[in-house]
Amino acid sequence: YDNCRMYFIIEGNENKHLVTGGYIGTRWHNVTLEQWNKEISNLKDEGFEVIRTPSRGATMTELAKFAKQVSRDLSEGKLEAKYTYQGFKDKLNGIPRTVDFSRIAKDHKAQKIERTAADPSSNNIEIVETDSDSKPAAKKRKMKDEEPDEMERWSSKKLQDLCVSVGLSKSGKKSDLIARYRGPHPPKAWLERKQKKEYVPERHNVAGAALLVALYLHEKEAGEADPGLTKDELYIKAEALNITKNPFSGGTTQTGPYHYDGWSSMKPLLKGDPALVKLKSRRYKLTRSCSIAGYSVAEAMHRWCHAHGNCPCGGTL
Repeated sequence: YDNCRMYFIIEGNENKHLVTGGYIGTRWHNVTLEQWNKEISNLKDEGFEVIRTPSRGATMTELAKFAKQVSRDLSEGKLEAKYTYQGFKDKLNGIPRTVDFSRIAKDHKAQKIERTAADPSSNNIEIVETDSDSKPAAKKRKMKDEEPDEMERWSSKKLQDLCVSVGLSKSGKKSDLIARYRGPHPPKAWLERKQKKEYVPERHNVAGAALLVALYLHEKEAGEADPGLTKDELYIKAEALNITKNPFSGGTTQTGPYHYDGWSSMKPLLKGDPALVKLKSRRYKLTRSCSIAGYSVAEAMHRWCHAHGNCPCGGTL
């Protein structure tokens, strides 16, 4: 099978795990960022391929690409199913421990390069390396209402009032206020709900927003009659979106394992009049009772994420 590959899957962002002295994870591991990158480069030189993902959910998304391709190839007769799952495990367990997989990977890679050069169509699976910090490029926005020179002549107080009027923070220098006001504004449904003192995620790139957008994308495809998602299903979908500023499975503490979990943002989503999310039979769904209910707010936040260029769903709005 020409698309056989040997992979190392590396989860997380090493830059968010740096501790004093430039070491990764904990000081006593004695692994610097330079050493880390060198080892990854060595893996590639040895013939292995590397997938970088931000989380377990994103890893499953990448692995699903292989599964879908194999399923298509089986249905189209390009592959023959040779082993059951148990039979495959037994075959693997029979491989001697002395087998040099590094050499096999290097030889296989060299052979594949030769085959691909002779027949480019043989390389029919395209896997894109996923960087944990990568985001789609944000759309350029036209300046709001005024030419730059005129806005720069405005007082800081006027710029602060303008930012507050559209739901933006009024902190920062004058240049920050101008840039913020020119950028994507919070959507109408979000602003309306906030003005009514009902809870709404503060920004487009927080865990609460990821949970809402994940539910919205699911219900948009599955339909209103769908029973909803379990905690595990929703957790994986929200994490795989990778729209949060900090890792969904944990914060950016430099003193040890993650203590924060993005799921804690679900609790306030279940409260309010109306709540944004409802829980029934251990399944989560967006509420739909009015213009500031869950589905409307989640749809608006999905557009907000796209305006900031941090939603990788690939769908059209």
